[in-house]
Amino acid sequence: MTTALVTMSPTELDRAAHMQRIAERRTTQAEVALELAVSLRQVERMYAAFKRGGPGALASKRRGRPSKRRLDVAYRQAANEIVRAKYADFGPTLAREKLIECHDLSPSVETLRKWMTEDGLWRTRTERRKRAQPPRARRDCLGELVQIDGSDHEWFEDRSPRCTLLVYIDDATSTLMELKFVRSESTFAYLAATQSYLKRHGKPVAFYSDKAGVFHVNAKDAQGGDGYTQFGRAMFDLNIEIICANSSAAKGRVERANQTLQDRLVKELRLRGISDRDAGNAYAEQFRADYNRRFANAPKSPRNAHRELRDRDELTRVFSWQKKRRLTINRTLHFRRVMYVVDESAAADAARGKRVSVREYEDGSVHIEYMGVPLQARAFPKNARVHQGAGQPGLPHRRGRSSTSSVRATARASTPATTDPLARVLGWADQAAKTPLSEHVDRIVDLVVRSFVPGTALVQFGGGDWNDSLQPVSEELAQRVISSWTVQMSYQALHEYREVNECSGRTVKAKELEDIADPGVRSRAQPVSPRRRGHTTAALHRHARHGQQPRGDRDLGRVPIFLRTRARARARTRSAGSQAQKGVSGRGTGTGTRTGMTTLIEYRDTP
Repeated sequence: MTTALVTMSPTELDRAAHMQRIAERRTTQAEVALELAVSLRQVERMYAAFKRGGPGALASKRRGRPSKRRLDVAYRQAANEIVRAKYADFGPTLAREKLIECHDLSPSVETLRKWMTEDGLWRTRTERRKRAQPPRARRDCLGELVQIDGSDHEWFEDRSPRCTLLVYIDDATSTLMELKFVRSESTFAYLAATQSYLKRHGKPVAFYSDKAGVFHVNAKDAQGGDGYTQFGRAMFDLNIEIICANSSAAKGRVERANQTLQDRLVKELRLRGISDRDAGNAYAEQFRADYNRRFANAPKSPRNAHRELRDRDELTRVFSWQKKRRLTINRTLHFRRVMYVVDESAAADAARGKRVSVREYEDGSVHIEYMGVPLQARAFPKNARVHQGAGQPGLPHRRGRSSTSSVRATARASTPATTDPLARVLGWADQAAKTPLSEHVDRIVDLVVRSFVPGTALVQFGGGDWNDSLQPVSEELAQRVISSWTVQMSYQALHEYREVNECSGRTVKAKELEDIADPGVRSRAQPVSPRRRGHTTAALHRHARHGQQPRGDRDLGRVPIFLRTRARARARTRSAGSQAQKGVSGRGTGTGTRTGMTTLIEYRDTP
């Protein structure tokens, strides 16, 4: 036997009671017809339905079904989409007016209110009713609870950029404990202000703040960490409780103090002609004393709840940005996109493969420790220039960066110091601090020219380009093979450096750079996207397939012969002798002449 819940109105329940009385023969159908003010035939129909289906058979069959007078579903969807896209913050009355004026839709106000409520675009009066905020009694002692907040305001009016005032106010006495002007509410700003507070007053029992990201971890599903922010971790180390309020009204004492300061302090700064944060912080001490004399209250208890700082409370160490990182077997770790290499020592050997502490201070310095023992480390320059071809003259190269980027980086740099790795590679470390930047770039250009294939203006492949997995099998072949990717990037760099010389008035040097490259090749030396590089490579293959020469090589009297790429499976089975015959050996995957955007071309004299 199954039971079902049936919804019935009071009238239907009353009719069911009458039908039950008829079934029990305590009344007649005629008497029920008079009591319900319906016809006898209607009572007979109701009783027949009652006998077939029980009381539930008397419920209205229209209940739960959509009304036949309702507006079309498509009409409602169109109105909701328009309101959501253009009038999401409008009330139902104003939104209806705009729908009539601009969109020729005219639902009633209450219908639109119902639609907006169901779609979450409008809250009813009951939902908007503010929650009651009962008053909270003050704490008894000074230092028992200190409310902190930052007030972003035009403190110096139009005399200085907008900034933030960090306010520390005691809950028991409404005493201003600390004022500090900072650029914004950052973690280091709060750490510096709190450090000044602790040195002046000692350690309070608790700080009361909002749920800003400085004090509270707002990520709902944080994947790592210990549940503390950097500020919370520092307070935990000092045994100071941090309490985060759920609303602004909960920390109303500091909020009302902010309103007072935005009135009084702004005018005091104007009268004294103070127009910057440093001068404002110097005056804040005088203002704080005058404010406390006027508005501070006596505490209920004379006891001061502040605790003195102890020798083991190393504030500089505590108020640093601390993270845990795992030291690799090679004694390296990453912090803020920088790789650090730890110097060899007994502590460093013990820390390999384990988590170490990384501390960053406000001045930007980074210190690494393992179980309280400092580890000496240095930043590793991951983007340092490396000369790819050992013993092969050519342009010093950084993998993954074009020669254009190298020229730009050189043009932006100041006069190189004698410790510049580029100066050591190029052999002028003793003259680096004495010559202007243009001479250094000119020497790089000379290296590029000297690395050209004899009789051409094309850079030799040498020891490889960005993909050095393809290596010529002989020194003689390395001087005749080029990479279309390297050639394209080299001419782009020469073209941009020529423009730099023209703008700086070095017309002779600009003319020399113009004469270096063949006009046909140089015309293609524009900023190249990966897609454009693919088109260039495809064009070179097209020339080779039809026995044609690239446009820029027609004056050279040479024919480019492409070493075609074999299938990888066939390349793995190719013998070493066959590799040597083709002239290119691949590391691990066999031979190949095109990897990524690189095409290898061998130039031979035509008969």
